[in-house]
Amino acid sequence: MKIVHLADSHLGFSSYSRLDERGLNLIEEKVYSGFDRAIDKIIELKPDAVVHAGDVFHHVRPKIQPLFVFQSGLVRLADAGIPVVVISGNHDAPKSFSQTSPFRLFEGLKDVHIAQRYGYERFEVGDRCFHCIPFCLEPGDYLAEFQKMEKCGRDVLIM
Repeated sequence: MKIVHLADSHLGFSSYSRLDERGLNLIEEKVYSGFDRAIDKIIELKPDAVVHAGDVFHHVRPKIQPLFVFQSGLVRLADAGIPVVVISGNHDAPKSFSQTSPFRLFEGLKDVHIAQRYGYERFEVGDRCFHCIPFCLEPGDYLAEFQKMEKCGRDVLIM
């Protein structure tokens, strides 16, 4: 199985006050174009799966543009028949059970699997079991979540 691994896209990150001719933040636009180029390359490589290991977004409450860029990438990968497995990272996970994750917007998309609920989740993609441990609210939770894993023989751990 060929897997492409991404992490720390930080969609929505902007820095400095430098703007382009359209008034858009230069750094933020470079982050988006880099993500789009990564999607182009992934489609060209035709992997069996894509893994994004946290921090898709830079903020826990992303604006519309980073949400749109991520959704567009997911749709392009789905159209190419490439499944995606994502875990939430510390930047894109709410710090309370009472808040809603931005990843809820992408639930139900074809071949998109997102672990975002502060605990272990397992997804089967092809002949592999993807064991996912996203951002946890308490540092001690990681070991407890890790111990919930039941190996299936062709395992991939994402945390």
